[in-house]
Amino acid sequence: MPNSVKTASKQCQNITKTEGKNMQLSELISGEKAQIGAFKCVGGLKERLLSMGVTQGEEFSVLSRSAKGATIEILLPSGRVALRKSEAKAIEVRKI
Repeated sequence: MPNSVKTASKQCQNITKTEGKNMQLSELISGEKAQIGAFKCVGGLKERLLSMGVTQGEEFSVLSRSAKGATIEILLPSGRVALRKSEAKAIEVRKI
């Protein structure tokens, strides 16, 4: 596993579902729409996500997932973003 992925995993906390409304971005399937709620990570990963337009309150849709679910492509108003599963686990969302 590359060092950058190990570092991202260490920086992020696991998110638990609360009453079925909030969930991890990694749990969404293609075609679902959601709103970004909170980041469960710190440091460089959070800065990287913000620089790509992944910001709190932003609405997006899931365009596709890789065959093994290792990457997730989302569509934001600012454009398309591909996220590693470890990064997607660090983003709390609410389905809309």
